[in-house]
Amino acid sequence: MDRNTTKICTYLRDAFVKYCHTSNRSTKKLEVIHGGIAHDINEILQTLPNYEDYEVVSKGFGNNKEESVIGSETEKDCDITIMNKRTNKAVIVIMVKMILGNYKQNSINYFENMKGETDNLQATGIPVFELIFIKDKTPYFSEGKEFQKWEHLTEHDMEKYSKLGNRVWGGSGQPYLNSCIPYYTLLVPYHLNDMPKNPKNMGEYMEYYKNNEAKVTLSYEFKDLEWGNISYNDYDSFLDKARDYLTNGFTNHV
Repeated sequence: MDRNTTKICTYLRDAFVKYCHTSNRSTKKLEVIHGGIAHDINEILQTLPNYEDYEVVSKGFGNNKEESVIGSETEKDCDITIMNKRTNKAVIVIMVKMILGNYKQNSINYFENMKGETDNLQATGIPVFELIFIKDKTPYFSEGKEFQKWEHLTEHDMEKYSKLGNRVWGGSGQPYLNSCIPYYTLLVPYHLNDMPKNPKNMGEYMEYYKNNEAKVTLSYEFKDLEWGNISYNDYDSFLDKARDYLTNGFTNHV
């Protein structure tokens, strides 16, 4: 496992442990993973000749805040933003999704909301990088937080991302033919070490990982899916694509 893959697994583990020590509604877990990714982006910026022109804005990093970016329809608080300090404008927006439970119930909403927020921002010419982290085995809890079953990530769950990644790019006079397609998408299914037995409820589930070591590894690949423009389980490609955009600007990529 390369250094950056090890780092993203560490961020996911630490964010999950923070989630267990707070609550499912707490934003503290996001500060852990957003801050780690922001730190890695800042390291990239320091390799650029015009480093001083840029600033990374994120929870868990620097001033510990989110940047509010004006989209085509609405203003959006963005997870991680690379700002041009000379113009005070966003250069890249990075949106991070860390999905922890009841995935299948919300999978279509997650997907459509991602496309909507992408379109809102990219229609103004700001490239959106979407980072999506999904556990390959997620607990399903009832509204009363009682454990019902384990949900396993399947090829069918991932097929919509594969289709999105294989849509045509380009467009004369416009930054994107389809502004709802992220400039870059990183999709990372990951595995959290299993409990020895099923939990009774959400509280017992979180308590187990508070008191026992959590381990995160990258999950299996879906061999029958073609990913097109989507990077699969490759955190290095995200860092490379961010560096490439900051160096060369927008390029069509198919």
